[in-house]
Amino acid sequence: MADEQLRIEDEPSPTDVAALNDSLYRHNAAITGHDDGSWLAIFVRDHARAIVAGLHGWTWGGTCFVQTRWQAGTDATRIFFRKTLG
Repeated sequence: MADEQLRIEDEPSPTDVAALNDSLYRHNAAITGHDDGSWLAIFVRDHARAIVAGLHGWTWGGTCFVQTRWQAGTDATRIFFRKTLG
C-alpha cells in the first residue's frame, strides 16, 4: 500500500470511470451470479426529432436504476413519465 496514492479528481477521465464501473460490475456478477446488466435509455422526441423528455440508467439482476431523468414542461412529457414510471 506504500506505493498507492489517494488523489481527488474533479474531472476524472471517462476511461478511469469506466474501469471503476467495470470492476464493480464484474465483482457483483461473480458474487451474485447475475451477469445480465444492460444500459437503458428512453427518449421522447418532438416532430423535429429534438429530445423533449427522456431517461437514462441500467437494468441488472431483475432491477432497474434511473440515473438521469429530464422532461420539458409539456403536458405530453408529464403524461409519458406518469405512465412509464407510475
